Amino acid sequence: MFHRTLKSSSLLLPRVASAMPRSTPHLMARCESAMALPTSLERLFENNKKWREGKKLLDPNYFDKTSQGQHPQYLWIGCSDSRVPAEEITGLAPGEMFVHRNVANLVVSNDISSLSVVQYAVEHLKVKDIIVCGHYGCGGVHAAVENKDLGLLDNWLRNIRDVCRLHKDELEEISDQTARMRRTVELNTIEQCINVFKIGLVQRHQAKYGFPRIHGLVYDLKNGQLNEMDIDFQSYVKKYNSIYKLHSFPEGAVPLRRSQLQGNMIRTLTEGHDEEPNRVSAKYIKRAMSKEPILFSETEINSAVARAQEGELNSSTPNTQILEPVKGVPLHNGTHHQSAVRHNEVKCQDQDSRFDRPIMFHRALKTSSLLLHRKTLTRSVSSMALPTSLERLFENNKKWREGKKLLDPNYFDKTSQGQHPQYLWIGCSDSRVPAEEITGLAPGEMFVHRNVANLVVSNDISSLSVVQYAVEHLKVKDIIVCGHYGCGGVHAAVENKDLGLLDNWLRNIRDVCRLHKDELEEISDQTARMRRTVELNTIEQCINVFKIGLVQRHQVKYGFPRIHGLVYDLKNGQLNEMDIDFRSYVRKYRSIYKLHSFPSEEPLRRSQLQGNMIRTLTEGHDEEPNCVSTKFIKRAMSKEPILFSETEINSAIARAQEGETDNSMVNIEKLARYFDH
Repeated sequence: MFHRTLKSSSLLLPRVASAMPRSTPHLMARCESAMALPTSLERLFENNKKWREGKKLLDPNYFDKTSQGQHPQYLWIGCSDSRVPAEEITGLAPGEMFVHRNVANLVVSNDISSLSVVQYAVEHLKVKDIIVCGHYGCGGVHAAVENKDLGLLDNWLRNIRDVCRLHKDELEEISDQTARMRRTVELNTIEQCINVFKIGLVQRHQAKYGFPRIHGLVYDLKNGQLNEMDIDFQSYVKKYNSIYKLHSFPEGAVPLRRSQLQGNMIRTLTEGHDEEPNRVSAKYIKRAMSKEPILFSETEINSAVARAQEGELNSSTPNTQILEPVKGVPLHNGTHHQSAVRHNEVKCQDQDSRFDRPIMFHRALKTSSLLLHRKTLTRSVSSMALPTSLERLFENNKKWREGKKLLDPNYFDKTSQGQHPQYLWIGCSDSRVPAEEITGLAPGEMFVHRNVANLVVSNDISSLSVVQYAVEHLKVKDIIVCGHYGCGGVHAAVENKDLGLLDNWLRNIRDVCRLHKDELEEISDQTARMRRTVELNTIEQCINVFKIGLVQRHQVKYGFPRIHGLVYDLKNGQLNEMDIDFRSYVRKYRSIYKLHSFPSEEPLRRSQLQGNMIRTLTEGHDEEPNCVSTKFIKRAMSKEPILFSETEINSAIARAQEGETDNSMVNIEKLARYFDH
């Protein structure tokens, strides 16, 4: 039946009646009863339901808390590889880590996507640590080193070849190919950390506040372990300052004193948290300072707060204003006198001056991000005498990999062999929307790209490279674009403020608002209008994926990738699916965009999709010329329940083996022709 053909293709996702009023959001919350037929996303919605029920069971107010805003400590710049889920391998909860993922964890000087992520994380979220994480066995690094013509992706991978050129002598000294490839991964990670360091706003924030600290990690697929790289930023500054005009250190190559970093950190922690004019509560500032163990010990926190409150009546709200000594005003008991000074206020100058004292220089280095003077090392709890900002991540990573090996001793051996994800996830970098966790998918199941506001831009080589790698090389069956209500990127775009470089990235969202101006202006309620903007942005990004030529060609030939638009609701943890009528879009805009997915404006028949899928599943898996094992093809076809029922699988294999003496093998073309006819 024709409607079944549509459901098995990506061309129409008919989830909501077309007669729905325009002011009603075009979405449907998915549940077990929502679809009579299984879909490629059904497992994700089931997993999401279990996950959010589990969260509410542990904490009934969990989603109310996370929906209030995000305050992540970390920015993670990692590879899109499905086997390296950032939150899982570090054990961090939603809200703790802002995430950007692309092919081979690159930070390129003219890539507006990654630069926008860094700007948003540093200037708006004020993250304390930026982590660039590569991984051994990286497909992007391997593809770059092989130096094949990979089309558009080739331009992205050229950045890795530039790394090889910079370190040509060192790499040529390594005769063993595996060791050379591993070292290439390490060098690529180090160079991307340096690229982060070279970003002007990063340097300015380091000079002013002593953060973000920059860390290079490499994940080992064979044992699940995170390893920290040796990056000597101080030597880098000395060597290349004349070329790159590095300006992080106005006093030369010497980092700020620890006391200066402490004072700056206090100003940062209290910014925007005034409970009274220029004041925060003692409870808040103690809690905030305790989250910075590198800079503040418990003794220092208590001493500083006590000193800042000397002579005050009420010790609950320290003063956050930096008060300078005023000429002619007498000092009493070591404090600056003011008329009507209340004893519930603490002078931040007193608090800052508590830290404004000379300390040993080597300690300042250890607490600063400017010199990570360590050899490539495996981190563990006992490897460092002093706590670091990454210590918890390494502890969590150790527990995680031990847990994996306990459940399956061969787990890492299996995952290190390669990745075969079914899904490509294009989502927002927001720390509260960890793709793998909210969908319940395991490492290896989902290739992931995350940027500010989940955008797919026609001239963004980063996202286009991800799509190409996922579709052409990994042959993913489903592409998911996931937005979320309460998206900071969408809010920032709608506010229409001047946001520097980030402004150019967010302009793509304003273009969405322009396209749907009439609909949005009909929505009087501001909250409802913002939610609809998030939905429309998600839908438009799905259409942007659909407009990519290689996506259309693969849909014509194989019937996939199917494209889905989801929106995650921070207030209840639920994934909602958007209604996207690709078929109507083709008819309306074909003359403009030269859409060539359907020569006859009709999708392929289901039988054609089945035949093409057989050829795709068997590509590269021949065990004999033009033949694959019966066991393999049965297992592969059973993973495509939308196209093949169990009866169809058995009937097709039996027909293809008619007249054959060896039933352990099946001819690929005979099997495909069974469905073609």
